[in-house]
Amino acid sequence: MYEKVIALTEDRDVLGVAACGAGLALSLLGHQRQAFQVLMSALEPEPPGESMNVLALASVLQAVAFQSGLPEIRRPVAGVVDGIEVGDRDTPFAELATTEAFAAVRAVTLAGADPAAAPELLRRIRRRTSVADATAGVAEMTRVHALGAVAWHADESDLSVESFRQAYAMLRAYGFMGTAAPTLAAMGSALIDTGRWAEADEHLEETATLAAVHKLRHLQIDVEALRATLRALRGESVGMPTDPAWTAVGLEENRATHARLLRAAGTGASTAGDFDGAFRYFRSLFAEDGTPLHYSLSPRSVTDLAAAAQRTGRQEEATRVLAEVRTATGPRPTTRMTLLLHHAAALTDDPRDAEHHFRLATVNPAGDQWPLARAQARLHYAQWLRRRRRPLDARPLLTTALESFTRLGASALAEEASAELRASGVATSPAKADPLAELTAQQRQIVRLAARGLRNREIAEQLMLSPRTVSSHLYNVYPKLGVSSRNQLRDLFDDL
Repeated sequence: MYEKVIALTEDRDVLGVAACGAGLALSLLGHQRQAFQVLMSALEPEPPGESMNVLALASVLQAVAFQSGLPEIRRPVAGVVDGIEVGDRDTPFAELATTEAFAAVRAVTLAGADPAAAPELLRRIRRRTSVADATAGVAEMTRVHALGAVAWHADESDLSVESFRQAYAMLRAYGFMGTAAPTLAAMGSALIDTGRWAEADEHLEETATLAAVHKLRHLQIDVEALRATLRALRGESVGMPTDPAWTAVGLEENRATHARLLRAAGTGASTAGDFDGAFRYFRSLFAEDGTPLHYSLSPRSVTDLAAAAQRTGRQEEATRVLAEVRTATGPRPTTRMTLLLHHAAALTDDPRDAEHHFRLATVNPAGDQWPLARAQARLHYAQWLRRRRRPLDARPLLTTALESFTRLGASALAEEASAELRASGVATSPAKADPLAELTAQQRQIVRLAARGLRNREIAEQLMLSPRTVSSHLYNVYPKLGVSSRNQLRDLFDDL
């Protein structure tokens, strides 16, 4: 189709609109270099005359750059965006028809290309969007969606989840969920990182269906990688799929997918007690010299690498990688990366500084936004204390970590924390698993909507079921959840 447009016109604005669609489609199919060529052909040697058109091209280019992880694709993004002004409202892109939507899309384009700039970009657009314009339609949907993406790049995970939820609800209402494809994996990882695992199951199932229907190849693989990661975190045995379709995209030009696969494999190996394998997978997230395989995703696994290194006596090698990650994240890393870097340093750097780093990794209240990472830091700190014959100092850390692992449903980590607590002289009872984990994905959706206060008929309409089916599911899940009435369902969720 794009070739037909090229043959029919030389109008740079028409070609720009066509290139946006073709570039995004190619990217979602896993062809990042080809997508890059299509987008750059619409920008060079002469860009479209309409600034909105240029921003739309830059936005898709950023999505391609993130998925590819390739420096040569990421490098031109900022230059394309520089100097773009809002211009007039005569644009073919309804998504950019307001100043606020334009500013948010411009921010996410720059943040995706340079995550170090994301916190400041987020502050700017939050200052100017304090009052949402509910009448702006598609443009307001675009603004909220872009806000979620900027927050994700800025490591403001709670805000990212909240914004994506709002944007996806609007997208469903418009019937545009396919346009959310570039952010769906980000939402899945944010839900996992913030401890919303039941919601992550629902989101990943919906995303898997969307990806299968539209044959979005790299998104299909991303979803399965995130599902495998989640199973491993829950303590389940995880084997990486052998389906040859997993190699249907070139991982060299889809480094975001490659990074998610490596994290899934490393987490699975760690759960199985194969720390040599875990180290190998997490180490593969970085080049030989320590340069991150993916500029944004790889640094977020630096603590996983450090923990595997400590278990296998490879602290010195992990320290070299840690130094490169510090360089890559810049002089002002996000709060999340600061906590991860301190945690990694406590495990691998000079032992004399370990307690200093452990404290910095565990005391900042902002770290509670990432409950799994916070609980792991407390567990590792407590293990360090206990091995230095300080069990009394270790006990409160272990108790808190055990509570977090239990609530999340991270059974293997809960068992490890419980064993450490017993070794410190405290009797413990077996950890109880998350009751929601026993439900099917559809049952979790029904329970979540019921907990939000929706009636059976409203739930049925939203999920395209009969009210009788909804009622039957609720009747059957009450005993599994240990509740006797609808009013008690809300207590099962921390994120409503």
